Amino acid sequence: MSDYEHLIHTTDLCKSYGPHMALENLNLKVKKGATGLLGPNGAGKSTFLKTILGLIQATSGDGHVLVMISERKVRQFGQELVICQNMMH
Repeated sequence: MSDYEHLIHTTDLCKSYGPHMALENLNLKVKKGATGLLGPNGAGKSTFLKTILGLIQATSGDGHVLVMISERKVRQFGQELVICQNMMH
């Protein structure tokens, strides 16, 4: 399967906040289609999305999203993501 058939592709993606490792060596390929992220608070769902969208910098590794959108749209999406996340609590 080519990389263009995957919506999201990560290779050894890591993100740490000081001593706390939010994402550790995350390797995954997500095919196109409806996809959701489930997990308890603090599992790294928002960190994962923000990292692959380029809103925060990964500590190491690599992550890509197939859909190409403008930087302005990414920033708007990131703001909406935070707002939606806060509404859930």
